[in-house]
Amino acid sequence: MFVRFGNCNLRCSWCDTDFLTYDEVHIDDIVERVLAFGCNRVIFTGGEPALQDLQTIGKRLKDAGCTLSIETNGTVAVDPIID
Repeated sequence: MFVRFGNCNLRCSWCDTDFLTYDEVHIDDIVERVLAFGCNRVIFTGGEPALQDLQTIGKRLKDAGCTLSIETNGTVAVDPIID
């Protein structure tokens, strides 16, 4: 299951995605949607997901038995909650 975040700290000229346009979704709704799929592998992507509070959502998902991964551009430190 991919959780896609908006916003990115890079503005690559070749990127065709508008990461500044996104819907804000409450953490409870994100967790509920992820768990509804019955998948225990969650990959955070974006934008740049390392810009987000991954500790809070990560703890909720790990408590539910999920393994966490991240797709990152490597310019921001990754929270240790990520497996």
